Amino acid sequence: MKNKIFVVMAVFNIVVCSVVYARGINQELSQSLLRMHIIANSNSEYDQKIKLEVRDELVNILSDEGYSTREDVIRNLNTAQENINLFLNKKNIGYTCDVRYEKSKFPLKKYEDIMMPSGDYECVKVILGDGIGENWWCIAYPPMCFTKSVTGRVDDEINSLLKEETYNIIASDKNEYKIKFKIVDVINSICNSL
Repeated sequence: MKNKIFVVMAVFNIVVCSVVYARGINQELSQSLLRMHIIANSNSEYDQKIKLEVRDELVNILSDEGYSTREDVIRNLNTAQENINLFLNKKNIGYTCDVRYEKSKFPLKKYEDIMMPSGDYECVKVILGDGIGENWWCIAYPPMCFTKSVTGRVDDEINSLLKEETYNIIASDKNEYKIKFKIVDVINSICNSL
């Protein structure tokens, strides 16, 4: 009987420690990085094309020198929304956009050099028109979606934003970190679905 209680307590402690660890990693990523989420008006070919044009316009807006920090991006969302709506108006698009700063659930996402675990992330969310179409994701700060390939590359800037352990989890292909990444992703997925 004592052995069963010991096993149950040991498993319970492992689960609790894993949850605390995974949530801590997710919290650090969310507070250090700023994700971007653009949702198209619909799934029509036209609206999907407009979504990508808005993405490019937003990348140009956020690449401006006035948006050199995460806080600059957040502080200037109204200006970004105005600029995107002007862009949509000039193209005679029959809808506008809503740009928000919020916390959203993101799925596991692989970029060129890193893999971001699923979880809750602070993000810039751009909703075009009815916002019922397919979406597009990237990392707005540091500006990883502003590269030629629009897939992101790990660089010194992102490394300097995160603790070494967190950086290694999202950027390393060593087995030790692959296991830690899987723990973070699985636990965040479970927590997000609850």
